[in-house]
Amino acid sequence: HPTVVPTTEAYRSHIIKNCQHDKDKLFAHVYVRHMGDLSGGQMIKDRVPGSGKMYQFADMTHSIDEMKGLIRRRTKDSMADEAKICFDFATKTFQEMMDAKIS
Repeated sequence: HPTVVPTTEAYRSHIIKNCQHDKDKLFAHVYVRHMGDLSGGQMIKDRVPGSGKMYQFADMTHSIDEMKGLIRRRTKDSMADEAKICFDFATKTFQEMMDAKIS
């Protein structure tokens, strides 16, 4: 089983308590995570534990730019606060993985 850093559990708890029944809040997380993975993930995929497969998009039916466009069209300004929360969780998770040198 993979190692779970503390922020991962806090993130899961946040989603369950605050977002699971709110489509806009959940989509803010889709926006941050997928846009980050489609863009910045390409820069960090060699630094994350494991194979980095989550940052490989060769089998997509749309190009990366098309995917970004599809995601952007569904975003709303009202999602900004939740997107910031998601970004903070992503940053903390990556930092914990690097600090622990999880492999």
